[in-house]
Amino acid sequence: MRYLNGRRYYTIGEVAEATGVSSQTVRDWERLGRVAALRTAGGHRLFSDDALRMVSDQAARSRRRRVSGREPSAPGSADVNWELASTGARLRAAREDHGLSQAELASRVGISRSVLSALERGIYGASAHVFSKIAEVLGIPMSSLAPARPTGQYLMRAGQRPETLLGRGVRWLELAAPGHSMAPALLLTAPGADSGGFMTLTRENFVTVLDGTFQVRLSGQDDWITLEPGDSLVLAPGQAHAWRNPSRDQPAKALWVEQLAAPLAPDGAVGRPEAGETRGTGPRD
Repeated sequence: MRYLNGRRYYTIGEVAEATGVSSQTVRDWERLGRVAALRTAGGHRLFSDDALRMVSDQAARSRRRRVSGREPSAPGSADVNWELASTGARLRAAREDHGLSQAELASRVGISRSVLSALERGIYGASAHVFSKIAEVLGIPMSSLAPARPTGQYLMRAGQRPETLLGRGVRWLELAAPGHSMAPALLLTAPGADSGGFMTLTRENFVTVLDGTFQVRLSGQDDWITLEPGDSLVLAPGQAHAWRNPSRDQPAKALWVEQLAAPLAPDGAVGRPEAGETRGTGPRD
């Protein structure tokens, strides 16, 4: 046990012992964004009292499921469970299309094979960080993991928006079909939700807050940038960042737009897509 700024923190071993789960399980839950941890200068995880309670609650739910003989399921309504299962099926299809085993993809993403298996079966929802890392490893934009929809479409009604449910109360609603020079989307986050870690963008992105409060932290900076409704931020290509909704009781909504068109060549012609790149797809984190 350690004390930082007068607050008590626990090591991963202490959390595992107190809750009756393995240290690897705690690591997996932290990578999935189901529990938050501080990192020391040496990279060791430290968990607060609140984090300890979250692990304890999840461990208790897992034990109840094992006793009842039921497979773990995602929390919430049947619609939420179906969305997680649908997302998991798309993750599996993308992995198989790239000829990777679960062990190979999990190793490249930095999670265990059992966690990837749970994601593909819809048991868990991945954090935005893990979801974007999977897309990055597979070399595809995040929108390629969204539900299928017509291409070459200019008009999209509200009820047609492809929606991806991520972990910890994060939803991603795409606002345009593929085939255009930009990929606008709505990022909806529950109180306290976050990206689950730093993400690296390969292209320029623009974000503006519509409701609630967002905080963004850029790599190499200690302070969080607070964005209120109407505030905007441009993220440069290659800029690693993390985001969160700091509110305890208010959801937040942001408009997120990724630049997709290739830069103009000196003669004014649009450059060709790079090898292996599919133009006109959605956000890639």
